[in-house]
Amino acid sequence: MNLTDLLMQVKLVKSKTEAKQIISNGGIYINNKRINDIFYNVTMNDVIDNKFIVLRKGKKDFMLLKIINHIRRPQRKKRNRTR
Repeated sequence: MNLTDLLMQVKLVKSKTEAKQIISNGGIYINNKRINDIFYNVTMNDVIDNKFIVLRKGKKDFMLLKIINHIRRPQRKKRNRTR
């Protein structure tokens, strides 16, 4: 998932523009690692113990995200039954 979208979804920022500005200025951390790339994608490599991600905005705004594995089942194709 794109970091700017994630920041908006968890309500650490109010807009994508704000997210991009904060990221560009070095104000976003994932697991205490500064992220400067506005195109950064959060992956399972960022997850701690396959369960958590710590997001930080600035010095005081922290958020602990709990990861829930979601497995999508393939959808069946509908057949047109003509007789």
